[in-house]
Amino acid sequence: RNGDVTLTPTAEMWGLEGTGCSTLFVPAPGPCTIAHFVHHVDGWKMVLTGGELLDLDPLPINDMHAFVRVERPIKEHAEMLLKAGVPHHGMTVRGDIRAELRQLAALMKMDIIEI
Repeated sequence: RNGDVTLTPTAEMWGLEGTGCSTLFVPAPGPCTIAHFVHHVDGWKMVLTGGELLDLDPLPINDMHAFVRVERPIKEHAEMLLKAGVPHHGMTVRGDIRAELRQLAALMKMDIIEI
């Protein structure tokens, strides 16, 4: 949040020799977009959500993470994600770029699920 990035030893074991590192990074507050790409039986779908990055202290997990207030009540949001087939993780970017992602999906002939 203050422009500093902290490199920390990686706690996970990925089956590799040696020591890795991780970055502690939390994006600055403001509007954001969360996107997921989900492979369904009939092809790929883009799942889009808008939200707001919150100004909260980082968790002590030594990894990248974000706190986002989504536009729907969280239970409804989570149910819609599960019904859309989103297994986990999403790409979060600062700013509302849903219009640009809709254009990209159209060019790629990809259906969109908006939450």
